[in-house]
This record gives sequence, structure tokens and C-alpha cells, in this order.
Amino acid sequence: MPREPPVTIAVFPSSENEGPCAHTPASLPRLPRAYDARAAEPDDVRELALALPGTSERPSYGTPGFRVRDRLFARLHQDGESLVLRMKRDERELLARAEPRKFFWTPHYERHDWALVRLAAIDRAELGELLRDAWALRAPRARAPR
Repeated sequence: MPREPPVTIAVFPSSENEGPCAHTPASLPRLPRAYDARAAEPDDVRELALALPGTSERPSYGTPGFRVRDRLFARLHQDGESLVLRMKRDERELLARAEPRKFFWTPHYERHDWALVRLAAIDRAELGELLRDAWALRAPRARAPR
């Protein structure tokens, strides 16, 4: 029986001199860089989200929510350990299948373009990328090329 080819994992450049990650448009703003690999925390969510252009903070379901032009792209989940993040369902399903420790959703979000992310399972750098991607989905076209 033939063996399946090995899975290829893409490693994206991380330094500013090497260019932006392939999945993030170059025109998106750069967030403050993370210098340690500690788990992301709610304060990191606030700092990184508010660094994105046009972002404001307003409560959503009783927790801090982050919006661009009044369109929610992220909020802290009421469990205090997760982040609710705007994400297309097909991407959410792929990520949850590949990394169920990090990505999941509840029945409430089944039919919506939102994912839950366990903050303790990601570092600050990954949090920044996820927030940028969610922001780009909700930002006006003039701010975020699609």
C-alpha cells in the first residue's frame, strides 16, 4: 500500500527584515513584537487589539469587546480563559481539527463566523496574528485590503 506524502509545515518569517507573514497582507499594521513565549493573557488582548487602527473597546456580553468602526472583531469570553474571535467557519474548522487544544467553538457559534481560542494555549505573537486577521475581516475596505 503506498504511503501518503509527509505533511509540509510552512514556517513564516518572524523578523521585520524578513518581510510579513504570507497570510497577512503587507499593508496591515505591525503590532508590538513579543519577546517571550509566555501564554497570552487578557491584558495582552487589550493591548494588541487597541494597537490596531480605528479599534475601540466597548463591553460585549459583559466582557471587554474590541471593534473597528463599531463592528466587533474580538471579545473576551465570559469563562475568563478564552477569546471569541471573528474567523470564517471553514478556517475555524481547519484550525480546530489541527489544534483542538487551541481552537474550538460552542453550539452558540455553530452557524456563525466566530471561533473561541484558549489564551493559555497561545503565545503573544500568535495572539497578535489572530487579532490582525480578525480585524481585517471587519475593518472597512479602505483600511484593510481583502
